[in-house]
Amino acid sequence: MTDTDDSKQRQREILRLRLAAMDQGRLSAGSDAIVRTLEGVLRERPGGGVLGFHPLAGEPDIRPLLEQAIASGRTVCLPEVDWDRRTMAPARLNGLDQVREGRHGVVEPLPGEPIDIEDISVVLVPGLGFDDQGRRLGRGGGFYDRFLAACPHHVLPVGIGFREQLMERIETGPTDIPLPMIITDAGIIMPGSSTMGRS
Repeated sequence: MTDTDDSKQRQREILRLRLAAMDQGRLSAGSDAIVRTLEGVLRERPGGGVLGFHPLAGEPDIRPLLEQAIASGRTVCLPEVDWDRRTMAPARLNGLDQVREGRHGVVEPLPGEPIDIEDISVVLVPGLGFDDQGRRLGRGGGFYDRFLAACPHHVLPVGIGFREQLMERIETGPTDIPLPMIITDAGIIMPGSSTMGRS
């Protein structure tokens, strides 16, 4: 294990403890605030599909936003994961009741209709931690970093997390992809022009 890997692991442990300390009321209130901010971001980018995520334990619940987007006729996707190749790809989500739970609790759409990444305009990216320079700490699989590295330039990746998931500096390696925008329940971070207060 490299020094960077060791530092990342320590940060993951700290962040998991922070998330574990959040009660259901805090999770719900934070998720609601994140959804309200995301609604504004999507209104500003009305064209193209949205690649979202179905929350794992401790992640912001953005399902109401995905439901609204589906109802409005927008293409909404969840990641379909190929665990053997360690890759992910957008698959159309037709409704929140049309999903299945896959490996490691990751929820994927049924029937899994693939959507071309060229037809996606916004990717909502979960993570364990973020900082105000757009650095992100994931769960260690590298799926999002590999996916974002292959995205066309028109795609906007947006990190999604609670303010408790912010750190002064996230440890990163050479394959970690920085994000141009991060949204928490405290507001929006755009590296170099943060509009978000720190707690």
